[in-house]
Amino acid sequence: MSPTIRNVQQPDVLLELKSFIGGATHSTKPNHFELTKAALNLLKTLPAARDAVLEYFCTVFNVATQNFIVRIETEIATGQLPPATEDDEAIISEIHGVICNFVSSNAEAWAPIISTWSLELLGELSTRYAGRAHVSTSVNETLQLWMSCRATRTLIDITTQCLSSHIHSDTEACINALLDTSVKHSPNFDWVVAHVGSCFPTTVITRVLSCGLKDFCQNKSYEQGSQSPKLKSVVGILGHLAGSHCEDIHTALLDLFNWSLKPLSPGDQEDCKLQKKATVPFLLQLAYLSPTILVAISKDICETLTLSAVTQLCRFIDDWCKYFGSPDALKEIIINLIIKCEIGGVQIINIFLDCILIENVSIANTMKNSIQKCAQEMLEHLLQEIDSLVRAQSQHPNTVINILDSFIREVAELDEILTSTQLKASTAAKIITFIGHNNPSVLVKSCAHLFKNATTSEHLASLVYILTNELLDKTRDPYCEKGGHFAVILHQVVTQAEEMPDGSKEEAYLQLIKNLLILLRWEKK
Repeated sequence: MSPTIRNVQQPDVLLELKSFIGGATHSTKPNHFELTKAALNLLKTLPAARDAVLEYFCTVFNVATQNFIVRIETEIATGQLPPATEDDEAIISEIHGVICNFVSSNAEAWAPIISTWSLELLGELSTRYAGRAHVSTSVNETLQLWMSCRATRTLIDITTQCLSSHIHSDTEACINALLDTSVKHSPNFDWVVAHVGSCFPTTVITRVLSCGLKDFCQNKSYEQGSQSPKLKSVVGILGHLAGSHCEDIHTALLDLFNWSLKPLSPGDQEDCKLQKKATVPFLLQLAYLSPTILVAISKDICETLTLSAVTQLCRFIDDWCKYFGSPDALKEIIINLIIKCEIGGVQIINIFLDCILIENVSIANTMKNSIQKCAQEMLEHLLQEIDSLVRAQSQHPNTVINILDSFIREVAELDEILTSTQLKASTAAKIITFIGHNNPSVLVKSCAHLFKNATTSEHLASLVYILTNELLDKTRDPYCEKGGHFAVILHQVVTQAEEMPDGSKEEAYLQLIKNLLILLRWEKK
C-alpha cells in the first residue's frame, strides 16, 4: 500500500527547499513521495519556488502519461492491459487534491496561475504523445482516450475547477490561456477545448469571442487578420462547440453585435471604442473562415439587421473600408459571404429591399440616399453573381451554390414576395428563374402560385419574365411533352381551383379567366 503524503507537519522551509532541490536535480536519490511532499509544501509556503515546483510537477505528469501510453500500446499489441503504476496514481491524486484545495480556498490568486500551467501542460502532453495509442484521430475518440488517463484527466479537472471558480467574475486570464495554448498545440489540443467548452459553453463562447475581438483589434488590415493564429483558434473552438451548442453561439454572436450598436459615450475607454468599430469586421472574418459561424450569423438575420441597426452601423463604414482596403473590397467580401449562406437567403434579400425602399426612419436625407444607393448596388451585384454561377453550373453540375439552396428551402417566402410591390416582385422573379434553371418543378409551383394570385399587370409581367427567360430550358421533359411550362402551370392552377369550396371556386375561376385574357391580349401585341 502506498504511503499517504497529505496532512504532513509543516517543516522548516529551508530543509524542504534543500530536499526538493536535491531530489529534483537528482543530486540525491529521490524518494518520490518525499519529493512530492516537499514540493507541495513549497508551493504553499514559498512563492519564489512556485515555477520550479510546477515544472517538477510537469515531469511527474509526463512520467504518468508516458506510463499510461505504454500500457495502452501493450494492450493493443498483446490484448492484455497491464495494471496501472500504484505510485503514479497516489502521487497524481495527492497533487490533484492539494492544488484543487488551493484554488477553492483562494481562486483569485491561484486560478489564473494554475489554469495557465495546466493548459500548457495538457498542450505539451497532447502534442508529445500525439499519434501513439490512438485508434482514431477524431476529437471524440481522442477525448475518450485522454480522459481514461489519470494524469490528463486530473489536469482537465484542475482546469475546469479554475474556470468554475471564476464562472461569474473574471475568466479572461483562463480563456486567454485556452486560446494561446490552442494556437500553439492545435490540432492535438482540440480535445481539451472540446471538453472545457462543453463544461462551460456559455462562458467559454462569450469569453472566447471577447478575447478574439481584443486580439483582432491589433490587426491593421484584412490580410493581417486572415493570418491571425488567435482568430483561427477562435474559429476552431467555436467549431468544436457548434455541434451541441449552436444556439449558444448564435446568442453570443448576436449579443456581441448588439453591444457594438450601443452609442459611444464620453466615458468609454479607447479600447472599448476600437472594439465596437471592429465588431462587424471581426464577425465577417469569422464567418469567412467558418461555415458554422456563418450559419449562426445568418439565422434570423432580418431580426438582427433591422433598418435601425443599418443606420446605426453607418457611422463605422469608413473605418471598415480602411480595414478591408476599399469600399469595393468590403462589398465583395459581403457578397461572397451571402452566396455561401445556407440559410436566411430570402431574409437577406428582404434586408436589401427594405434598405432600397427605406421609409419611416428619422435620418438625414444624405444618409438615406447613401443607404439606398449602396443597397441597390449590392443587390444588383449579388443577382449578377448568382446569375453567373447558375450559368457556370451547366458546365460544372456538381458545383454547389449555397444561397440558391437556401432560396429553394425558403421558396414559400419568395412566393409571397412575387405578389408584392414591383421592385420586390421583379427581384423574386429573377431568383425564381435562377432556381428554375436546374429545378423546374420548384419554378412551376411558384409560377402557379403567382398566376393564381396575380391581381395586377405587374404580377403577370413577372410571370412572363420567368417563363420567357433564357435560363429556363424549354426542351426539358416532362414539360416539353405536356405542352410547355405554362401548360403545366395552368393545369396546377385549375386543379387547385377545383379543390376549393364552391364560393371560393367561382372567384378563383374568374380571376384565372381574367389573367388569361390579359396574357392573350399581350400575346397578340
